[in-house]
Amino acid sequence: MPKVNRYIAAFKESYNTASLATIVALSFGLLSPVPFLTGLILEIAYLLTVPDSKWYEARMARRFDADIIERRRQMKEAILPTLRLEIQARLGHLEETRRQIDDHSQEDKEWFLEVLRKLDYLMDKFLLFAQKEAQFRSYLERLHTEIVGDTFDLHLEGEERTSDLPRRKRRMENDITHRPLNVVALDTVHGAEDQWGQRTAKEIQERYALEQEKIEQVLAQETDEANRAVLIKRKDILGRRDEFAGKIGKILGNISHQLRLVEDTFGLINDEIRARSPEQILADIEEVVIATDSMSSALEELAPYERMVSRIET
Repeated sequence: MPKVNRYIAAFKESYNTASLATIVALSFGLLSPVPFLTGLILEIAYLLTVPDSKWYEARMARRFDADIIERRRQMKEAILPTLRLEIQARLGHLEETRRQIDDHSQEDKEWFLEVLRKLDYLMDKFLLFAQKEAQFRSYLERLHTEIVGDTFDLHLEGEERTSDLPRRKRRMENDITHRPLNVVALDTVHGAEDQWGQRTAKEIQERYALEQEKIEQVLAQETDEANRAVLIKRKDILGRRDEFAGKIGKILGNISHQLRLVEDTFGLINDEIRARSPEQILADIEEVVIATDSMSSALEELAPYERMVSRIET
């Protein structure tokens, strides 16, 4: 829980301000300083005792936790519809793991309160990173369709491009009734998913490189200065788009790793919560918090790119 001046918070409590207002009004109404002086003495006693009491500490903790829950509810309400179904399912699993950890810690709730708050912080980060993933992924998908073609085949290296085959022939050859049943390992699927951004960006960059080579060939034969100026400018723009696509691909890879890091951390805490002390668990979580904060800082540095992507998407 962040540092809060308990005295100021206690002074601003609605029941306290209402009492002070009543005392002041009573003093004016009776034209006597006695109610005001009495209220002043009571207020001093209140500020000397209540802010440091266990009761008020628990009250502030409940308020802080309620604020976190409400903020995440609003975040989830705004972000969830923009996420892929797979990410939505992973978020649901993360929330279930959080509930299991909470159940395990009921016997020693006070000790594990900081652990739970750190996990809540990481869950907020998961939501924010998932939002960025959806935003950048949507941009790359649209760019891939624009640059590479409307088939959007994310083939692996060594596979034949199905876009080179006539559509009717492709449907016949890929008829699902003739496909052998392949069992794919889960880690292979995850690995391919984590590399999606960089693989897609690479395909886009290859197409940009091809276009730039074509421009170079035309430039070698072009003698008109006006045409050369246009071609040179176009080549420069393609180079910048190439660089931007590569940057977005790397960001997506980093975000994907961060999402899995948060998930693995929740799983580890759920596994070891009964076997380790809160201090040991907090040390592990703190390392992950530092990593996610570093990623957040990196994303903040890329704010101009985010605004550019947002304008393109809207």
